[in-house]
Amino acid sequence: MKVLTWLLLGPCLLGSCITRTTSKPDFGHAEARQADPVGAWRVLEGGQVRGYVVRFVEERGSQVVLTSVRNVHNQDMGWIDDEGRAWRYRLHGDPDWVGTGSVLQGTRWILGLDVGAELEPTDIGDLSQGQ
Repeated sequence: MKVLTWLLLGPCLLGSCITRTTSKPDFGHAEARQADPVGAWRVLEGGQVRGYVVRFVEERGSQVVLTSVRNVHNQDMGWIDDEGRAWRYRLHGDPDWVGTGSVLQGTRWILGLDVGAELEPTDIGDLSQGQ
């Protein structure tokens, strides 16, 4: 019986192997881009800070503008491009387009705020201090 077991299981145990392959990710023609913050605002609703908005400008050739919308913990919640399209980040997925309009409208959509929410200019340095 032991011989029969080894004849049946032997090829399975001895015939298995581990294959390891390595490859570098292909990013195509991707390149890192750098943009500098040029302005910041507090998002206020009912007198309380509900988030922040930071405007970034990339100054290579044409000026590309990106507006980051953040919650009160300074975590990116979404962004608004220079054509007014607002996108809200989703967990484990692509961002959702929530609308096209002004920066204020996009901020309200991304943070889920009422029409009473408004923007108040602030210093960029205040963002790191959670002001």
